[in-house]
Amino acid sequence: MLRLDEARDHVLRQYGQDIGRRREELLTPALVLDIDAAQRNIDHMATALTELGQAAIRPHYKTHKSPELARRQVEAGAGGLSTATVWEAAVLASAGLDDIFVVNTVSHPAKIRLLAELAAGNERLVEALKKAIPMGRLGRPEDVAGTVAFLASDDASFMTGQTLSVSGGLTMA
Repeated sequence: MLRLDEARDHVLRQYGQDIGRRREELLTPALVLDIDAAQRNIDHMATALTELGQAAIRPHYKTHKSPELARRQVEAGAGGLSTATVWEAAVLASAGLDDIFVVNTVSHPAKIRLLAELAAGNERLVEALKKAIPMGRLGRPEDVAGTVAFLASDDASFMTGQTLSVSGGLTMA
């Protein structure tokens, strides 16, 4: 969280004097966000979902890549946040957000190690991150062998309409 706070402070020191200025007064290119309009949109989505009853939303972080907007979405009632990458999840976790779903499969050992470090001591985050790892863990040989054996069997033909043929473990047709 400290690094995120330091980055925010740095940006405020460098560009804080521009907050509240009219667009015509800004040096371009400049990223401009009407925070009041963004909050109205967040509130509108939350109200619409509440009216639907048990509907929930898990906004995707990649749409804005802003921990502050993510926090506003969660405070408005979002059921957590989705990320495409482990690195996005790390930013949200460092911002204190803990209901994170990494939508892509996480299989590289370095990424799994980072997720484990982020989740240490946070059971809610642990459960969410487990869902992103294939088979709940990183491919032990017996897991991979069992999966390949199933896919190569006639029992798996319902999935694709055909049987996966494996020739000596070296080629697949």
